[in-house]
Amino acid sequence: MTDLMKACIRDSNSSDGLLRFGDLPKPNEVTDGSVIIKVMAAACNPIDYKLPNFMTKGTAMGYDVAGIVEKSMSPSFKEGDEVFGIIKNSIAEYSQTNAAQLTRKPSHLPWAEAAAIPLAYLTTFQSYTKTCKFDIKDNTVLVIGASGGCGTAGVILAKALGAKEIVGVCSGKNADFVKNLGATEIVDYTCENFVEKYGEKYFDLVYDCASGSGAGENYFYDSKKVLKDNGQILTLNGPPTAWVRKYIRMEEKRVNLVLLDSKNVNEQLDKILSLLGEESKPPVHDPVFSFDQEGLSTGYKLLKSRRAKGKIVFNVGGW
Repeated sequence: MTDLMKACIRDSNSSDGLLRFGDLPKPNEVTDGSVIIKVMAAACNPIDYKLPNFMTKGTAMGYDVAGIVEKSMSPSFKEGDEVFGIIKNSIAEYSQTNAAQLTRKPSHLPWAEAAAIPLAYLTTFQSYTKTCKFDIKDNTVLVIGASGGCGTAGVILAKALGAKEIVGVCSGKNADFVKNLGATEIVDYTCENFVEKYGEKYFDLVYDCASGSGAGENYFYDSKKVLKDNGQILTLNGPPTAWVRKYIRMEEKRVNLVLLDSKNVNEQLDKILSLLGEESKPPVHDPVFSFDQEGLSTGYKLLKSRRAKGKIVFNVGGW
């Protein structure tokens, strides 16, 4: 008889139109190099609603995980190790992945904050250190959508990497929140325009976490105006087809669109931890949501509203 576990299941027939809280088979067998994790916390991201339901229906949602190794066929981890990283089907009681997608969770990092790091911080770290064609140290950075998951990572990592000026675009009610993350100045998009405020050719790098996120946002043309001649725009929220192409491993041709490269995740997470240090923790939306139908539905609706402050995290382990 197959053991079952509770999970957040993709299901277009559910009352929420995409997800339901229900039972899935629990992973029991580990293959060489892989581990099974008892999930303590998991987070959701825009990719969770960008992928077409027909591709993922019946599977668990989520890619960010923090948990405890239950079984291991990897020399990197043993039973009982606390880890975090990237994993498909993370919003479930248990999940299985290649050990190279995980690293050890430091003791100073709570479960929720650990689960908030992987996708947003890996994407941002790769944007700044790989996709960007220059070192952002001592340069000016504009972060659009600065109060969300990748936006907060954009501000925090820009500061950690030595940017001399970090301007965050967010609503006025989130201004203090974003400044406390490390932004030197704020543009309140509800009543200000960053082109009018800073003029043309002001920024070395624009990190756009808002365009194409679901409500018709498009900052591309304004971003081009404020960009220096040798500057660069990096944008996260491409059309849904971009995420489909990534999912089926077709190369995305738009060089300004950042899609996560999942190679050497463990090494990159360790570098991110080193940059953050023990004092800087990723902001998690308050409250952390419960692992049940109500909590999952509320968190998912907030994700689609694009109004969360920080990452949306679910308390899967009941800590």
